[in-house]
Amino acid sequence: MYGVRDPMMASSDCFEINLSGKATHAAMPHLGCDVLVAAAHLITQLQTIVSRQIDPADAAVVSITQIHGGNTWNALPDSAVVRGTFRSFKNSVRAQLEQSISRLAQSVAQGFRLHADVCFNPENPGYPVTVNSPDETASAIRAAIEVAGADCVNTAPTPSMGAEDFAFMLQQKPGCYIWIGNGSSQGNCLLHNPNYDFNDEILPLGAAYWVKLVENELPG
Repeated sequence: MYGVRDPMMASSDCFEINLSGKATHAAMPHLGCDVLVAAAHLITQLQTIVSRQIDPADAAVVSITQIHGGNTWNALPDSAVVRGTFRSFKNSVRAQLEQSISRLAQSVAQGFRLHADVCFNPENPGYPVTVNSPDETASAIRAAIEVAGADCVNTAPTPSMGAEDFAFMLQQKPGCYIWIGNGSSQGNCLLHNPNYDFNDEILPLGAAYWVKLVENELPG
């Protein structure tokens, strides 16, 4: 089991960049604007944000997860969409990432004579950093040790760049988010892998943890 005080998981935001320009025949690229080449350049440029614009002492991730554009073999389309996500443990870094994504999108678009529309979190407000509270973390660690033993409880794990909507609850009430330890990421245990296979053997331990936590917090 894993429990940590302070930041446990990162903030999570999504972005969508729509590049648009003049479509043309694939045999006559000089008569239009190639949004697909521009998208490829933009993806490469976005990967320089973390390596060249963020303080190396601050953790951050920018990942491109989608690119859509074109529907035939012999024409350059008039638009392309690039989507992705960015993560961080600090609000200041979160803001810096958003500003950098917007600036690069506009500059790349200008360089290719295109127009860029940038939208952040089009389907949700984004997730804040998951920050555990000291007292509640101590209670969670105590219950975990009583169930699994001190040797099986990691009280100082490396925070995850994954995000969790429990972060919204922690903004309203103190609490603690822990990882139960589903297993390593080898084989089919990697999260968001299409072959993910949950470790059912961990279920009794998880149930026992919750029972022990209730017993400790509500004696008698």
